[in-house]
Amino acid sequence: MSTIRFRTAFHIGEDLDSLISFYTEAMGLKLKFRDGSRWAEFQLGDGRFALGSPEEAPAGMRSGAVSVFQVTELDVLLEKVAHAGGTVLDVRDMGTHGRVATLLDPAGTVFQALELAAK
Repeated sequence: MSTIRFRTAFHIGEDLDSLISFYTEAMGLKLKFRDGSRWAEFQLGDGRFALGSPEEAPAGMRSGAVSVFQVTELDVLLEKVAHAGGTVLDVRDMGTHGRVATLLDPAGTVFQALELAAK
């Protein structure tokens, strides 16, 4: 049986430096992880809030927010999404990190599902 949990929500932006400054100064968030100018992540309780550059965003998105769910069986979820009226836009292999799928719900909202690589 596949399990699913909320992983993170990320905002897409061009200037990560200014966004990191904003969220640390205005919101008091503490930076947990940063990957250059591509990705920055803050821990919030059991979840995470992140900032991603347009290069990390789903195709065609230049701004906005994306919810990411962590799953244990990505292929099973992809079948269920298609069967329930959603759309699988893309599946990206992230090497040692795992795989991430970009999906649309029936209303056209973009979200992602992340399957971490086996350790």
